[in-house]
Amino acid sequence: MAPEIPSPPAISPEALEVARYAASLAAQLEAMAVAAHLDHLAYFLGLAKAEGELFVRSNAQADGSKGD
Repeated sequence: MAPEIPSPPAISPEALEVARYAASLAAQLEAMAVAAHLDHLAYFLGLAKAEGELFVRSNAQADGSKGD
């Protein structure tokens, strides 16, 4: 018999809201960094934005929330 794989912990609505807010803030900061020609900073802010958006998309369906 194969070992049982534990299910991931439930994601709270607050966690999804924080991820949405962080992604939005990162997007705004990324735009500012691009405008100021701060390429490395813009790159890392883009990563932060993408990570927040991915978290929301990956977990909103299980929560029943809108993913964007």
